[in-house]
Amino acid sequence: MITKTAGIGFLIGLMFSLVALFTGIQMDAWILVAIPAATAAMSALGTLVSMATSEALARRTRLRTPFCEIAGFLTAALVNTLIVILVLALFGQVRLHPGLLVGLLMGLGTGALYGLYAYRMGRMEDEMAVLRTLHEKQQELQDVQRRLAMTEERNRMSRELHDSVAQGLQGMLLSLGTLRRRLTDPAADTTEILDHLELSARTTLDDLRCLITELSPSLLTEEGLMRSLQIQADLFSARNGIPVQADLRLSGPLPPARELVIYRIAQEALANVEKHAQAASVSLALTGGPQETTTLTIRDDGRGMDPRQNFRGHGLSNMRRRAEEAGAAFRLDTGPLQGTTISIRFGPEE
Repeated sequence: MITKTAGIGFLIGLMFSLVALFTGIQMDAWILVAIPAATAAMSALGTLVSMATSEALARRTRLRTPFCEIAGFLTAALVNTLIVILVLALFGQVRLHPGLLVGLLMGLGTGALYGLYAYRMGRMEDEMAVLRTLHEKQQELQDVQRRLAMTEERNRMSRELHDSVAQGLQGMLLSLGTLRRRLTDPAADTTEILDHLELSARTTLDDLRCLITELSPSLLTEEGLMRSLQIQADLFSARNGIPVQADLRLSGPLPPARELVIYRIAQEALANVEKHAQAASVSLALTGGPQETTTLTIRDDGRGMDPRQNFRGHGLSNMRRRAEEAGAAFRLDTGPLQGTTISIRFGPEE
């Protein structure tokens, strides 16, 4: 702003010098040359004085902003006029030419006005920046509200699926079991039909439970990551009678998106162990923190698998995709009769 003001003052002084030169105003040549530099300096000084005075009055008084700015401009004009008079008085041999005084006053006045204008424009730009920031924050708030509404709807759907469809399938399985016990000597095709119905019901129930789990991350929201993983480990152990050694140590909370990825991958890995591994024990470890490398490791001592085979049916491609989309490194260590180890490694937060 000061540079612009000095430039405007210089142009005004230059215009006055050119007018004086071509109209025949009697002035020494060095004075005509000095006028643009003097008006530039006076304009810059006027802007500094005006801004300093306005800000000081605004801080220390209850005057409204326009009055503070007017007072700043008048102070700048007075200071510059006094400086011009003092400088001319120091050079007694220099006659106080009216044209010189008018030119200097024009330059400093115009510069001060431009400085005031630039100051006001700067204030307006600051206010616009604040408004833009408020608008962005409002957009972020609306996005959060939309996500919250979607989460609440997903939770509602998961509760309805659990309370209606899942319970209905569970009742169907119980009825099929009762029917199987009451049939004393069923025909082969009847047994085959019962087996097919029971298998279909169990498969549908397992898929439905996975869907409910995907729909409802409310446990993570309510309990936090480490507590949620511990609950998942305890539920897995209670369902399958397999001990789970949980080593959960974080130095601080992780970003919500990263916590969700870790939680989902741990869920899917435990589901894989339950369906395919035939394991006798499982370990679940989470170490690290927001400013250090974070590692999730799920290890079982089950039957393992050939790492060269297609894992499409084991959920491993899902876990790999989740990890890579979140910027984590995915590693699988397995082999026939060697168990399986899944590691997810996140770098420190930037």
